[in-house]
Amino acid sequence: MIIDDILRKLEDQEFRIALNDLFIFAAYGRITPIVKEVRYVDPKRILYIVWDPLRLQNALRLFKQGKEPPPSLLTSVIWLGEEFFTVTDGNHRAAACVELGINRIKAEIRSRIEFGPDDIRRLVVYQNGLWMRKDEDSYLLLRYFRRPQEGEIAGEIGIMYM
Repeated sequence: MIIDDILRKLEDQEFRIALNDLFIFAAYGRITPIVKEVRYVDPKRILYIVWDPLRLQNALRLFKQGKEPPPSLLTSVIWLGEEFFTVTDGNHRAAACVELGINRIKAEIRSRIEFGPDDIRRLVVYQNGLWMRKDEDSYLLLRYFRRPQEGEIAGEIGIMYM
């Protein structure tokens, strides 16, 4: 799947949730803490989840008033050279930016996860779950999928089926 397809599908909250979960569980033992890196990022690359309509309305009002909220707290996920972000704090701020067409949001990056081709080859979809190859004959279950589309999304981003 090319990056434009992923970015287009990120408009769908269910896709964002599933991709967020895949990144988090695929990162088993791979998260690198960062002291503190503050920068502006594209909110369309943030895997935000809108879970409280009132918080979203508050964030929208803040941006419409021209105020800059505190930075969102994010984890940088590099997947085959493309950067996405999972959220620790700031879901609704990111959603407000996307809704208002704002193309950058201040973020504090707290950790980084990087996946190259070798890392992705170790991941497999099997029996409705995400598994990691430990060696030639053994696998570690990272998680069973909670949503039907997670296995399909895993295939779309390059994870093989077994």
